[in-house]
Amino acid sequence: MTLSMDPQTNAQLSALADKYAMEGKEMSSYLEKLLHEKNLDYSDYLNLDTLLTLQKPRSGQPDEMIFITYHQIVELYFGLMIWEIKQVTKLAPPAVEPEAFYEKICRINRYIQILVGSFQVILQGMDKEQFQKFRNTLFPASGSQSYQYRLIEIYMSDLKNLVSIRSRDEVENLNNLALVYDHLYWKKGMTNPRTGKKSPTLLDFENRYNESLYQEALAYQEKNVWQIFIQYYSDHALTGNLVEALRQLDELFNVYWCGLHYSVVVKHLTSDDHSNLQSTGSTHWPKYLHPNYRKVIFFPKLWSEQEVANWGAKEPWNPAQPIPNN
Repeated sequence: MTLSMDPQTNAQLSALADKYAMEGKEMSSYLEKLLHEKNLDYSDYLNLDTLLTLQKPRSGQPDEMIFITYHQIVELYFGLMIWEIKQVTKLAPPAVEPEAFYEKICRINRYIQILVGSFQVILQGMDKEQFQKFRNTLFPASGSQSYQYRLIEIYMSDLKNLVSIRSRDEVENLNNLALVYDHLYWKKGMTNPRTGKKSPTLLDFENRYNESLYQEALAYQEKNVWQIFIQYYSDHALTGNLVEALRQLDELFNVYWCGLHYSVVVKHLTSDDHSNLQSTGSTHWPKYLHPNYRKVIFFPKLWSEQEVANWGAKEPWNPAQPIPNN
């Protein structure tokens, strides 16, 4: 059957022929592929058949499915945050316009807001008794081993701002980034303060990711979000809006998100006699998680001394309450 094609279709076929000719390929092979190729549908596009097989509980407790699914969702949002950061940092500023930088920060804030607002899934929607049963199957795994979370911290701020608050005087004048890296708050939180012995959780995580994280830290000390802001955008017309967006990011990530984690652990890892149970990964969670104790602040120069002193002191961190919003 002879087809009479409109000028636009003819032009498109001609352009395709030219494209494949330049690549040394025959267009007929690709047309044959199109003829036999299955149409893409919703499930195929999202790989749902695979996605829905990735939740693999290790106990007979029904609520373990909630725990796994929720944390997988969190990691997907962490991936989106990294995706936005990389779009800003992969080009040398000022190739990235201030408006684009601001938009990326706002996008990251929206992702964190979604996570903060969804915390009721874990805080209220999971049975405490079931959790205390299935948690033992997780050892020594822990949320503190989130590689993407550690990447986000490195991409956001100078490494010295991620040091344990009680070790910052030791690293203030250090030029050796490797020594600063060894004092990061999460390393301290998974190390016995009396013996200096690292927990199995930290050892496993370091064996897998330590070198990679350190190399990222080296690469991003001059191009993390904070450095990009102070080097290129701190005196722009958008500065006021940028400062507000960065403050919001800091508070959402380092107060709300961490504070809610603390609340979840207090609820699910405190026994009925009010004694504290050991965390899944043997971390010192009251000190490691509480935002006021560790005082990790990505952009400390954007906060007053009083604000820093009161950082994360207000409890509870209720996701049902209004969240700072641009």
